Order: sequence, then C-alpha cells, then structure tokens
Amino acid sequence: YMSPEQVRGERVDHRSDIFSLGAVLYEMLTGRRAFARDTAAETMTAILKEDVADLSSSGRQVPVALERIVRRCLEKRLEERLQAARDVAIALEAVSGTDVSSPVPVVAHPLRRWRAVALIVLGLAAAAAGGYAIARLGERVVDPSSIHYTRLTFRRGFVTDARFAPDAQSLVYSAVWDDEPLRIYPVRIDQPRADPARLVEGGLLAVSRAGDIGVVIRPALEGVFIRRGTLGQMPLGGGAPREIVNDAEAADFAPDGRIVVVRSAAGRTRLEFPQGKVLYETTGWISSPRVSAAGDRIVFNEHPLPDEDRGWPALVDLATGAKRDLADELDQITGLVWAPGGDEVCFGNLTSIQCARVSTRSVRVLLRSTTLITPRDVAPDGRMLAVAWDVRVAQIAGDVNGREIDLSWQETAVPVDLTKDGSRLLFLSLDYGVYVRGVDGSPPVRLGTGIPVGFSPDGRSLLSIQLGVPTSLTVVPTGPGESRVLPRDRLESHNGAAWLPDGRHLVLSAAEAGRGSRLYLQDVQGGSPKPISAEGVRLSNTRGVAPDGRTVIATGPDRAYALYPIDGGTPQPMTGLGTDLVPVGWTDRRNVVFARPIAYSRLMPIYRVDLTTGRRDIWKTLGPADRRGSPTAMLALVSPDGGRYVYAVAAVQSDLFLITGLFGEPDRAR
Repeated sequence: YMSPEQVRGERVDHRSDIFSLGAVLYEMLTGRRAFARDTAAETMTAILKEDVADLSSSGRQVPVALERIVRRCLEKRLEERLQAARDVAIALEAVSGTDVSSPVPVVAHPLRRWRAVALIVLGLAAAAAGGYAIARLGERVVDPSSIHYTRLTFRRGFVTDARFAPDAQSLVYSAVWDDEPLRIYPVRIDQPRADPARLVEGGLLAVSRAGDIGVVIRPALEGVFIRRGTLGQMPLGGGAPREIVNDAEAADFAPDGRIVVVRSAAGRTRLEFPQGKVLYETTGWISSPRVSAAGDRIVFNEHPLPDEDRGWPALVDLATGAKRDLADELDQITGLVWAPGGDEVCFGNLTSIQCARVSTRSVRVLLRSTTLITPRDVAPDGRMLAVAWDVRVAQIAGDVNGREIDLSWQETAVPVDLTKDGSRLLFLSLDYGVYVRGVDGSPPVRLGTGIPVGFSPDGRSLLSIQLGVPTSLTVVPTGPGESRVLPRDRLESHNGAAWLPDGRHLVLSAAEAGRGSRLYLQDVQGGSPKPISAEGVRLSNTRGVAPDGRTVIATGPDRAYALYPIDGGTPQPMTGLGTDLVPVGWTDRRNVVFARPIAYSRLMPIYRVDLTTGRRDIWKTLGPADRRGSPTAMLALVSPDGGRYVYAVAAVQSDLFLITGLFGEPDRAR
C-alpha cells in the first residue's frame, strides 16, 4: 500500500494517502492486492514501475468510471494523481449506485468567456472521460439501462447550439467544422450524416413552431463562444435571413412567433419581449431565454457577474411582469429547457442536470455523471439534445529565445497575469483557487480563493474579487502578510480591476445597484471608490493601464476599445486595433500595445500595435508545432519588454447527442 514516493524515501504529503486509498479500493473491487508480489523487493518494484491489471480481469463487472477513479488515485506521478480526498469523495458519489451499462459520453459545454476557458479550454472534461449516470424521477430511481445515447455529429470541430425542428423528427444545429466558418445544419434524427447539407452561415439561436429559425448573423466568435451579432430570421427550408436587431446575445420564439431578445445597452443586459420592451435588466448577464409552451412565462439564467457563469434560473410572468428566482445561486449554470409537463425547468450544473419546480422552487437531480453536461433542447416526448466535448490542454510559458516549458496544473488552470519582469505567473483553478508560480516550472503556491485579477507593479501583492452578492475586492500579499478587503461603498458587483503604476491606486470596473458598469478610481490604502467614467464602460483586461498612468484601456457602450483618461474626460478611440484585434497589454514602448486576434486558431500572431500611427507589426506567432487534435492557441500574456510570455493551447472536439429515457412517460397535456 506504499506510494512510489514512500518507496523511494522521498518527502510525502496527503497525496501518498490518496495512492494508498486507491490500492485499498482496487482490492475491495477485485478481491486481490494491487501490487502484491512474491517478495517485498518485487512488490516495491511493481509499485514504482508497473500499472495495475484491469479491474475487469478479476471476473467482476466494475463500471468504467469507477475504474478510472481508482487509476487516477494510483498514478505514479504526484501531479497526475487526484489531488485531494474531497475530489475522490465527489467522484465516488457521482458514480455510486450506477449500473455497468449506459455510459454517458464525455460532455462539457461552452460557458462564458474567462470562466468558460477555465472549464472547457483548461480541460475538466478531459479529466473525466466516459462515466456513468444516475437519473432520478421524483423518488423513483430510473434504471440506467433505460437511458440511451445517440451520436448525431461526426466531424472534427465544435457544436455551439441545437434545437428540435417542429416535427421533432429532425433538428438543426450550428457548428464550426474543421477550418470552415460557423454554419447552421439541418439533420434527420433517423439519418444522421457526417457531411450534412449546410443551411446558412451563422449561429443558431432558436426555432419557432412555424418552422422559422433565429440565427445570429456575422457573429463575434471568440474561440468557441458567440459573443453577440445581428439577429436574423429565416425559414427552416432555406433562404436568406431577414435582419431584425443588432447586438443580440440570445433569443427564443414565443408560440405566436414573436421573439424574445437578450442584448446589452449602457452597461446593462436586457431581456426584451416583445422586441424593444424591457421585461428585466441586470448589471450581470442573461443566457438561455426560453418561453413556456403556453406563452405566458419566460425563464432564463441570470448571472450576477459579467463574464462569469455563476447564477440561477429565473422566471418572468408575462401577465404580471413579476420576476422571481427559481433556485439559489449555483457555482455554474448553463443551458435551460422546459421539461415535459411545463412545471419544471432543467439546467446544467457542472456534473449534473438539475430541474427546478416552478411552483415550489424545489430542485432535484435529473441526471448525474462524472462529466460536465448541459441540456440544449427537450422534445415534448422527453428526448433531450446535449453537446459533448473532448478537450486536451497545455499551458505554455516561453521566452524571447523560443525556449518553452509546459506549466499545466491539475487540468483546470487559466493564466491571468505575469509580473512586470515575466518571472511569475498568476493563474486561477476551477475551484476558484488563486495560485502563483514561477515560469521556470517551480511548484505553484495557493494564496486563497476568488477571481484573481492582477499583480501589483512590484509583484508583492495581487488583487482578487471575492464572490457573493455583493462582491468585494481584496489585496492579497504574495509573500508574508495579511489580506485586506477594500471598502466597496455602494458598489454591488466588481468585474475587473487594474493597478496604476504608482502601486497606490486602482482602476475598478464595477457597478452600483440598479446602475450600469463604469470605471472607478480607488486608493489601495482606503477610501471610497470614485467614478471616473459614464455608465456602460468596462475594463478590457487587468493590464490595461498605460505606463504613464494617465489612461486605461476599456470598452464603451459600443463595445469598441478606447483609452479612458484616469482623471476623467473624453476617451480616445484605439483605431489601430480595428475590429479584429484584442489588446493583450502594454509594451515598454510609448503608445504601443500587444494585441492578438479575436478569433482563435492553431497559431496566434501577437502584434505590436502603434496607437499613434495604427501600424501593426507581428512580434511573435505562438502555437503548437504538433497539429494533431486540431490544437488552438489562446489567452496570451506577454511581459512589457517581450522577454517572456504565457499562452494556453487546447485541442477541442465536440459532438451532439440525443438522450432518451430521462423523463419516463411524457405528459401529453403539455
């Protein structure tokens, strides 16, 4: 039962206990010891060098997901093992009571921006490939063997959304296949094809009862995520879409054909129905609006923090205009569909699909798995559409001489900031862990929890947003010392912050209750934040303050990047970025920034952009030399002198699945 590091006489920690636990689990499941040999020396050699035999070779049927958990406990290398007993407990709970049939496919889903990157781009789904599900209908456990999965897509790329057609025997989905643009494809459920006919370029948003589809035209596609675009409407049978409204983020059709639209204005996200009439607005964001079959209620996911996927399902009653929440806040919520019967809505929450009862606000687990899963649509007979993702990830640090090192950590890390000299990296883990590590590969140090937003100029402190309603902003020392919570005064939600070069002041991107996001100036030593911009303005990133401390890069109500004066005044447009580049941070040259393309691809050119002349020069092209798995480069960080950089690489593949057997007999009254 000794771990490899114990056998070698090395320093041990709690992860050695996890190895021993894996050995005990193996023996419990197979009836034989994991590494037992004839002599102690042979046993120790087996612990160091040999993998355990397949659990199924014992003649006992063991779920694949359970075998995978045991093998993760028995990894020889510390960093590849499950890292905490809590992780083992959660994984075991997820597969408890399951059968050896009906495997759940690898599933994940496109979440929102940085949090999405943390989950999808940085590979939680890859850590739990395969798995088994438990479905519950009230108190009755549904036999897992009654759940069936049918794969509907077969090409290389990713699916962004899917809906059943009115006949429920066919469907439409939008996807990016290979190097092609985002397109919408129709598919017969009984005849899924690897090369379906393409309907139109754009992203799918909704399908009406009359057979029209809502499509986002000219979408701003960042990686696998549609940020916004022009909402159009067209017949399912084909033709050109008719443009309806600009800057749409989500939409759905009511039974009478009218359209619910989600879009942003003046720093607030609005739910409009009919178009132009604001039913509800928030300083956060709204996803997955869905109209009830009777057309009397609209449900949606409300996310209190911009660019963050925490939230809860909510409902607006169209007769009274009243809005109410259907569940408490969840760490993550994606997708929202009406269940058969019309009194429940179902949504994805990490490794489960849960359903909230509209009449009682009670929540139950519909489907639990060892992987991430999200619903995309449900037919009246209870069949569900879901999108499955397969992700492989690396986080790479390099220097100007081209030397690179893999800094991947626990499969769930997202790079946030570099110190000014590029020697240390600040990153975020999936469980909101705040970590700092050297780019030389030295071990990471966990400094707390929250959403990290940037190093101080001297690297001795960092900023972290503490989650909750309201949020708070904390200054965390990177060495000895105590963390300090800054006064928030009337601020309700923080969505960004950046240090000024003096190290004594901050620019905040935040919002007061009932108002849109704007920029604030705050003294690190104390004092209330003071507004320095109009509403509708947000920081672009944590490294947006100019070297002279006079301006900061932010986006206005028009979503365009501009330089906003710290002391107030008229913003200056950053025309050199055009509509295709995103600022990465400032260089050490006056009026010159690093920038990358908005759209992700295998190779990521990093430009030096002169904001005075508009000239662009490629500084370096980042990306993997190995093209297997369609890897994508993203999330670049560059030190001001260009001496060091960090970027993430992900190989992303997703597929659309049809799931049956979740709801039992359908409610025909719906």
